[in-house]
Parts: sequence; C-alpha cells; structure tokens
Amino acid sequence: MGHSNAAPLTLGDVAHFPHDLQPDQSTYGGRFFHFLAMTDPRTLLTTPTRLALSEQLLEKVGKRDDGWQDVRVTDYLDARQRVQCIVHPESKQPILLPFRFSAFVPMNFINLCGMLAPSQQTPLRGMFWQFSNQTYNVGFNYCNGSGKNGLPMRELCLGYCVATCTACGISYAMSKMAASSAAVGGFWKLMIPYTAVACANIANLGVIRFRDVLQGIAVQDPETGTDLNDGTPSAVAGRLAVAQVGLSRVMIPVPLMLLPPVFMNFLFHPVKGIPFFVKRHTQLYLPMNVLTLVSVLCVALPMSIAVFPQTTVVPVTWLEKSFQGRKNDLGHAVTHAQFNKGL
Repeated sequence: MGHSNAAPLTLGDVAHFPHDLQPDQSTYGGRFFHFLAMTDPRTLLTTPTRLALSEQLLEKVGKRDDGWQDVRVTDYLDARQRVQCIVHPESKQPILLPFRFSAFVPMNFINLCGMLAPSQQTPLRGMFWQFSNQTYNVGFNYCNGSGKNGLPMRELCLGYCVATCTACGISYAMSKMAASSAAVGGFWKLMIPYTAVACANIANLGVIRFRDVLQGIAVQDPETGTDLNDGTPSAVAGRLAVAQVGLSRVMIPVPLMLLPPVFMNFLFHPVKGIPFFVKRHTQLYLPMNVLTLVSVLCVALPMSIAVFPQTTVVPVTWLEKSFQGRKNDLGHAVTHAQFNKGL
C-alpha cells in the first residue's frame, strides 16, 4: 500500500476561522484549557526574535494580508500561544520571564515545598517561606494586572509590605497557637499555610488594586473593541474586576496547600487498618511528594483563574449612567460593555 503525504492544514481550510481554533471562553472548560496552555513552560525558551516573528504572523493573519490563508494551522497556533504567554494583553509589552504564567510551576515549586515541609511548622521558618512566597506574588500581581501603565512605585511597595506582613504575622501566630494546642494540632498545622497565603493574597490585592476600586478601569464596546465614553474609567467595572480576582485568589491556595498533605497522609498512613504499600517503602516519600506537588501545581492556577472569564462582559445597565444609551462606531446601540479583569 502506498504512503500518501497529506498537505498541511492551512487557515484557508478552516471553515469558521478563528472560532474553530480557539477555546470557548464562555465555558469553564474552555477557559481552563486556555490558561493551561498559558502555563506551558516550553514558552519560557522563546527568544526575542522568535517572539517578534510570532507577532508578525498574528498581525498578518489579523489584517488578512495577502497570503494569510496559506499560513499553516500549526504555525498559527504556536505563534498565538507564544504571544499569549509572553505579551501583556493591554500594554503589549513582554512580561518579565519569572512572572509569566509559564513560569508559575518552577517558581512556586520551591516555595510550596518549604511551606508544606515539616520544618515549616517552626514559626520563624514558616515566616521565611511566607515572605518568599509573597515576594513572588507581588511581582506576579504587578506584571499580570489590568491596565497599561502599572502602579506607581509607592503603591507597589505598600502592597508588598502589607502582603508580606500579613502572611508572616498570620503564619507566626497560627504556628504558636498550634504548638500550644495538641488537641487540634494536626488539622491546625494543615491550615496554617493556606490561611496565611489566602489572607495575604486578599491584603495584597486590596492594596495593589485599590486604585481600580476607587477610580475604575477602562471598558470597551464588545462589537468594535473601542473604549466607551472616551476612555473614562468605570468604578463599577473596577469593583467587579477586583471582586472576581479576589475570589480566584482565595481559591488558588486550596489545591496547592490542602491537596498534597492530604494525599501524602492518605498514602503513607493506614486508613482503617489498610496498610498501603508506600507505607512500607518510606524511601518513596520524597519522589511521591515531588510528583504530587508538580501535578497539583500544573492545574491549580488554571483551575482557579478559569472560574471567571479573563474578559468580562456585562450589561451597560450595570455601569454608571454615562455608559448607557450610547452608540458605537457602526451606529449600533451599545447594550454590553467588556473589560479586562486582570489576573
């Protein structure tokens, strides 16, 4: 039987481009796989030259320049993934490498190991790992936030101090309380890192996004993508965005802090007298722990971030009156507004 060489699939072969080549952002599953693709660590190896070529290819396809239909689907998807992982959606500037989504797993692995290791129950060591974790979180929040210009250095430093002091203070206080309470020591110690990180994430977000709550964020017309009301920010949209991000931030530490200890305790301790094989092979504890942490890390961020759409669309009746009763550049009545909630 002869071997046939099928021609590569091009964008011209896609019946409903680009709809058929992108996850459905209106569903949780579509958003999950979208953010999961953004955590691909292979994109960290992208060179500036490769990034520039990817941006040029997307621009060519976006403008429907001559020959865009001959672009291979695999090349288009690769370019789109690299740009989404590296370039901020509003500022259009590359995000610093350690604070990209694709760096989440390697950058958080050491901190997570430190917070969940038995030694972290020492109050001072617990404070150190909370300090290290919040230092990274502030950088991640700053680089992936909503808006084009970022925060003034004063507000950034304030958010950093509030987050680290909150995390370290809660960790130290709960560690001391757990040490003096043997009755609830096991459960209490399990909740120490989660409670400290969750509270610090909210404190961090509250300071860094405080300006969005008071002054608002820009909203756009979903049909044309142009700013509504001449770029005047909406305080209502700002509050909605920060509230959604806040809920996501509380959810992120749940799988990271609670699942690995529970799973490892289940594997290495008998349940109702059932001796699991790993209990008899203590040398497997470290590799199993590492495998568990990496597995949870890979899905924790996209699983939590995907709860709300990255671009939120709301009726204009939810916003201030100045955004209502308007028409877009096409002459159509604007019934909905969209905004980037940030991450």
